[in-house]
Amino acid sequence: MPKKKKAGKNTKSSGVSIEKRKLIEADIDGQVYGILEKALGCGFFEVNCLDDVKRRCKARSKRMKVNSGDYVIVSIRQFDDKTSDIIYKYEDDEVRKLKNLGILPSDVHENVEENENAKKEFDFNNI
Repeated sequence: MPKKKKAGKNTKSSGVSIEKRKLIEADIDGQVYGILEKALGCGFFEVNCLDDVKRRCKARSKRMKVNSGDYVIVSIRQFDDKTSDIIYKYEDDEVRKLKNLGILPSDVHENVEENENAKKEFDFNNI
């Protein structure tokens, strides 16, 4: 078998440093933080915003890869409060920084999971 070639335009160099993104915060008016609940299809998602409103949001960037449980910035439309746009997705290290700075509450994700579990309970005695 031939040896692997280490040189060429398609090889990765071992000394490449990963560029860190600048921490982006939401504007005061028109933008709010949110947590993705579930995918609805065609680029639409159900987002639980921190102002206690569930919104139907569309991912504005086609290359934005989002999953349920991700923290995002939601841009609220002026003419419709229930429909908005996802304009930025936070990585895990950015979420930790925002929680340490006090911008995001640290127990937001835990409260959302507790509310979901409470809704799923079913009492068979009522039948």
